[in-house]
Amino acid sequence: MAALLLSDRARAVRVVDRLAAAGLVTRVRDTVDRRIRRVALTDTGRRHVPVAAARRTRLLGEAIADWPDEDLARLTDYLERLNASVARHLPVSGAPEVSGAPEVSGDR
Repeated sequence: MAALLLSDRARAVRVVDRLAAAGLVTRVRDTVDRRIRRVALTDTGRRHVPVAAARRTRLLGEAIADWPDEDLARLTDYLERLNASVARHLPVSGAPEVSGAPEVSGDR
């Protein structure tokens, strides 16, 4: 989880703690290695995802509304390049998942 957040373990655990306290995620013990906890979206969390995505899209749209087309095209190219690079460098790529959420390593 820390790798996905581009953060350290302690900060990732605090984020998961807050999400769990809000009822958006739950920690689930791994069925193979009981020391490992995985993070899974709750039904409330699943309902929140499209709301959060729509809000992010709206805010970003407002932030770049006055940008010229050439700047938007450049931004799009850079973001595609960044996304591809991040995907190649994430250490958790291909890690097993529970309910579509990667494990929180070390949260035992």
